[in-house]
Amino acid sequence: MTEPTPITNRDDALAVIVETRSREVISAAIQASTALRTFRKLNMGTKTHKMPVLASLPEAQWLSTDTSKKPTTKISYDEVDITAEEIAAIAVIPENVLDDATVDIWADVRARVAEAIGLAIDKAIFFGDGAPATFPTDGIYGGAVAANHELDPGDYPDGDLAELINQTMALVEDDGFDADHGYSSRALKPKLRGLRDDNGMPIYQAIREGVTRDSVYGVPYDIVSNGAWDRDLSQLIIGDPNMAIIGVRQDLTVKMLDQATVGDYNLAEQDSLALRVKARFGFVILTPLGLGQTETPYPFATLKPAA
Repeated sequence: MTEPTPITNRDDALAVIVETRSREVISAAIQASTALRTFRKLNMGTKTHKMPVLASLPEAQWLSTDTSKKPTTKISYDEVDITAEEIAAIAVIPENVLDDATVDIWADVRARVAEAIGLAIDKAIFFGDGAPATFPTDGIYGGAVAANHELDPGDYPDGDLAELINQTMALVEDDGFDADHGYSSRALKPKLRGLRDDNGMPIYQAIREGVTRDSVYGVPYDIVSNGAWDRDLSQLIIGDPNMAIIGVRQDLTVKMLDQATVGDYNLAEQDSLALRVKARFGFVILTPLGLGQTETPYPFATLKPAA
């Protein structure tokens, strides 16, 4: 009896195929999430990671004589916990649909799932929407409000948007942080384009560096365009992205399923395939002790919507 010719079929190559899809989904998710793209990322070896934060500053003193005793001082630290939480999605498609499709459905599914992951991350980080209990309450926005870092346009009736942005930046700078990155929705862009200085020159600039970088007062802005921005709460958030830490316990992983039961849906019995995507992320805002800070230091500020 002649032995069948050995071939490498789809099952044999599934691991390689899934890995390729994994890289595509990871890349797409990073592009879909403004937070993942711009905030600091920390690789976590365990579910909970403790980060030291400066709690007290050392002091130095002038000496009055050659034999004066040198003063002693100390420096102390607190710990901030960052906890990895799981985010996941499963997309199910019947095999008959795949067979009859005239387009690459899986390519579109991978892109849409990546966008869903990016959207969920940004909603949780910026506004606390759907966030785990270990994330900052109400996200970056909520922390800014709690720290009295929310600027009300009604307090500056004669100020234009440029001055409102300037005063919002000042709330961050007064606490010793750099207000060197802004975040907003597309709704702010037409308002920015209308800004002019005393010489009639645009204040707002869109600089082409491979991708468009939006800038006001030399500060780059990222437009959160995936639907995560809550325009009823904030026109923009500005602050120091180095103080926003995203912990990565397990980067996005992708697995193709064909035998599992998803909810009340049996893939094998109903001739369907499923794409499962999951990851584990943590998030924390650092507020290290500085010099000349207010009683409630915070590295971000928010501008309320105009009345």
